[in-house]
Amino acid sequence: VLFLKGLESYHEGNYFDAHEFWEILWSDYYLEDRDFIQGLIQ
Repeated sequence: VLFLKGLESYHEGNYFDAHEFWEILWSDYYLEDRDFIQGLIQ
């Protein structure tokens, strides 16, 4: 859900909100996909 909210925010031009959603997701993620999520945040 957080990923999709971030994606929606990003497409709407709300980059800060997207960053916040993805950062929450990233902080709770401990698998290989964590690097992918970190790339989205940056």
